[in-house]
Amino acid sequence: MAVLIPDYHLVGLYTRYSSKQYSTTTDSLAICEFLAESNPTLPLWPKDRYLRVLARGAAAQMHSSFPVLRNTFHTNFLARYTGNVPIPDGAAAEIARMLRIWDSARKGTKERLALLGEVNERFLFGGFSIADAFFWPVLWVFLPFPNKI
Repeated sequence: MAVLIPDYHLVGLYTRYSSKQYSTTTDSLAICEFLAESNPTLPLWPKDRYLRVLARGAAAQMHSSFPVLRNTFHTNFLARYTGNVPIPDGAAAEIARMLRIWDSARKGTKERLALLGEVNERFLFGGFSIADAFFWPVLWVFLPFPNKI
């Protein structure tokens, strides 16, 4: 098995993984998939095949979608906005889409885990997974606007 060498860069805030066998990647979803394949015993994706495909689809949507939301509202760990903060129509539509993804994920997961007789840990797809990690920064986008979203 190839040894991965983390190469941490403070400028750009990403980690790229490289080895002599593989080319370097800086794409976050590709890194997560590589780590999941390299460590199959870690619960990086749901163990159920049905939930796993849903989780991968949700993470891929977060990875490649929501351009208005990304370019209008940025992750902010400290701010709390008050008053009338305008939300552009495009961002409002993307927020509604994201909430539908979350709602669908939770409803489908709850039903599937009940069918399988497994514990629901109340993350998007049961236990914490890569999908939750991809959506986590968006929660920090939403938190400064408690009365708006």
